[in-house]
Amino acid sequence: MKILQLALLFCFTIYAYGSTKVCAPGYKLVNGNKCWKLMNNGKTRDDAHNDCGVNQHGGLLAMPENSGDNEALKNLVKNSGHSNLWFGLYCWSGDKSQCQWDNIDSMGYDNFNSGQPNGNTNCVNFLSATGRWGSRDCGHTLPYVCELPTTTQDCGANCDTNFHNHCYKLVHSSKNFNDAESQCKSYGMHLVSIHSTLELEFVAHMYADKGTYWLGGKMPVDNQITWLDGTPQDFSPGTRVLDGACMQINIDSSHNDINWLGKNCGYTPSKFLCKRSVQAC
Repeated sequence: MKILQLALLFCFTIYAYGSTKVCAPGYKLVNGNKCWKLMNNGKTRDDAHNDCGVNQHGGLLAMPENSGDNEALKNLVKNSGHSNLWFGLYCWSGDKSQCQWDNIDSMGYDNFNSGQPNGNTNCVNFLSATGRWGSRDCGHTLPYVCELPTTTQDCGANCDTNFHNHCYKLVHSSKNFNDAESQCKSYGMHLVSIHSTLELEFVAHMYADKGTYWLGGKMPVDNQITWLDGTPQDFSPGTRVLDGACMQINIDSSHNDINWLGKNCGYTPSKFLCKRSVQAC
């Protein structure tokens, strides 16, 4: 899983679009459930993916996972003057069953041109005029569209970053696990829990530097996570953590990968991230 470097240490203001769903500034609400933004500067596929994460609040390349989304993407870019764009799909061979969205979901819907994907490259581009898809060398520089999930406008306190219906606050001082949780509670929050690949990448993007950071969970039994905020275990990192240990994520120097690990709760000071659900206005 790619995890990208991001110094996301600022608060961004969200704006209402419709009754409850909102997007970050500069993003357009698409079909009521996702937010897209056209990026006009050409980049390679990897650099485009990185930019959506690093500079766009932990986003991914746009994923038109159904015909309605695909038509919306076509409409978004039709007057842009760009004939081809990167979007969030990889294909590991010429077999469509080996295609995967950037959020790790398998591809169901597709709109490939005949004979595509061709198996010569993993990358796929979007043809603006037709909305069709085709294989493209990953080193080509193309414009691209970034995607963020919708969220809900928050009227509570300490909402430094609003992402997908939750508020996050990054704390730069290092504390042991219990003291970190106590400080989060003083904000009306808990140490962060993780419930999807997208949230995992977003959380990693919050940290500018390599290192190890607290998560708000323990593992009393191997691969059974108890989150401090009471939310269910509905996402697994696919790695084992020491029994009973307090959980952390480790971000490597390249910011391309993370690991989940267990640490002694009392003797490992670490920076941390607090989280709560949005308080709707």
